[in-house]
Amino acid sequence: MDLFTREKIWNVISILVFAGFVVVLGYTLGKCNIDVKNITVWNWVIIVLATFRLTRMILYDRIFKFLRDIIKPFSRKGIIVSLRSLFTCPWCAGVWVAMIVFALDQLIPYGELLVYLLAIAAVATSIQLITGLLSLEIEKREPYSAKILDETYALDTVLVIPTYEEVRNIFHNGGEPCRSKLVFGG
Repeated sequence: MDLFTREKIWNVISILVFAGFVVVLGYTLGKCNIDVKNITVWNWVIIVLATFRLTRMILYDRIFKFLRDIIKPFSRKGIIVSLRSLFTCPWCAGVWVAMIVFALDQLIPYGELLVYLLAIAAVATSIQLITGLLSLEIEKREPYSAKILDETYALDTVLVIPTYEEVRNIFHNGGEPCRSKLVFGG
């Protein structure tokens, strides 16, 4: 049997397992008298943010790199063919992570705390990503001249300090940062 056929078979099995988990989660929610319709919009936003952060953590962050490295050599064997998608595809992982985060939030004591912490981290990560995107234009510039830092100072090759005019230009005029050099004392 070729790899493509095995992957399809394991994907079908994964879908069935996921459906089974959803049924068990629904049954458990019913036994605990938790109605999904009664969950507030605020709680849904928190769950979405936590899902985003945990998915990103599993797929991209260093903390889970060891799991991605463990799966990589076996990615052509058995269920690992399907599991590989859970560690490489944000859409595949996101569905499973959403179910886990939802269960944590609704069923596990102190799970709500973990979900809130993940949501806070998601907002912080988003701010960091947006800030990084906004600063790309400034970071593309050449480092300032040796008039700011002498050539022996290591930061001279990486430190770029925008002038007041550059910041004003970017935010008020929506234009490219100007190319003026900052010179101390003059």
